[in-house]
Amino acid sequence: MAVMGGVFVGMLGLAVLVYFYFSPVQLPTLEKVPNPNGYDDFIAAHEMLVEAVNWPALPGEQGFNVEFARRYFASNAPAIARLREGLTKSCAVPVAFTNDWISTHLDHLSGMKRLARNLALGGALEKIDGHTVNALAYDLDILRLAGAINHGGLLIDNLVASANENIAFAQLEKLEPQLNAAQCRSAISEIEMWRTKREPFVTTLAHEKRWGAAYERLEHNPVQLLMSRVAGMIASKSLNPLQAAFTRAESKQKQVFGRAAALEVVLAARGYKSEHGSAPNKWSDVVPEYLPAIPVDPQTKRPLTHQF
Repeated sequence: MAVMGGVFVGMLGLAVLVYFYFSPVQLPTLEKVPNPNGYDDFIAAHEMLVEAVNWPALPGEQGFNVEFARRYFASNAPAIARLREGLTKSCAVPVAFTNDWISTHLDHLSGMKRLARNLALGGALEKIDGHTVNALAYDLDILRLAGAINHGGLLIDNLVASANENIAFAQLEKLEPQLNAAQCRSAISEIEMWRTKREPFVTTLAHEKRWGAAYERLEHNPVQLLMSRVAGMIASKSLNPLQAAFTRAESKQKQVFGRAAALEVVLAARGYKSEHGSAPNKWSDVVPEYLPAIPVDPQTKRPLTHQF
């Protein structure tokens, strides 16, 4: 009887696999993207970037050469102009449910990282020349780009956006000592706007699950799918490797939001000292004059603690 039961279960499982494999693939409906779409300008800007044998280092990185950096950045002026044109438009990742979309998209994401590095280079060169206003504009453009390339995207888009956001905040942290009160207010305003527009992680998660389900049906037969999932469990040492990846990505995003909150406080303190001649002593010194409210710690979801 036990043998018969095992055979029945095996046949049932086989029937499910056969149905899964041969049943028509029902793809989700594509979400509408804006027209014109700023993301198209970002792709065009990436394709316009001049290739370099050696990627120019940023100040503070090993091998930084200011003259080489200037020549390289000047050669990419058309690409930067096209990128900035895209930042003036609505933007969404043009997701497609096709077999070859992800490989093309990964190349585009590599370009988004290169564009962020070029903006950082531009800001660094302006800082060296003492052009604080221009340096701030470049650094804030990195932040705008990061928020734009995440909208409507998948988990990988979220991770690239977080990486670019860290580039933006690293540059802003270096520039902060040179900013006056008005520039501090401008930077805080842009960070607040970025936070408001940044697509919630739960939305990215929904996009990822929706796309992943469709991709599995397009790309894998049932046996390959099962083997792939088992391999993922082994590699991640988790029975739910996707959930583990989601948790890591969400943690990275929270770290970015925490870095942004800390930077806003530093900017507010810098602005206050610039105008009043002394450092602030309490939250009421900078709220609401510089900050709309006490920033929230993304880890605890409680108001940030700060020792003035």
